[in-house]
Amino acid sequence: SLTTLGLSHNQLAALPAGLEQLRRLTSLSVAHNKLTSLPRALFSLPQLTLLCASHNLLGPRLPPVAAAPSLAHIDARHNRLETLPRSLLALPRLATARFDDNLLPPPLAAAAAGGVASLRHHIAESAKR
Repeated sequence: SLTTLGLSHNQLAALPAGLEQLRRLTSLSVAHNKLTSLPRALFSLPQLTLLCASHNLLGPRLPPVAAAPSLAHIDARHNRLETLPRSLLALPRLATARFDDNLLPPPLAAAAAGGVASLRHHIAESAKR
């Protein structure tokens, strides 16, 4: 069964239907396409550990990601994200999160550049306000 899927550099405006059926998928690369959003079902893949969605047109936000308990690495650099989901806090295995070169407000962009711990702290503090 398929564990790694590379769909980068394909001019995709949307992801193919049925990705949520790839229950053993651990790595998905959809970088360098024309995606404006990612389907919620993508974040329900139980074994997905790596998602590379850089260099697309994603924005203004990602769908909630809390349903992706195995997600450890997310790369969404060079998109049009204006905010990040609070559900990032619920990802126990998240080790790297790249959100450089988006449309994030300066405090959130600085927190994201500081790594996962900095990003989690910023999101948690923002939720208190």
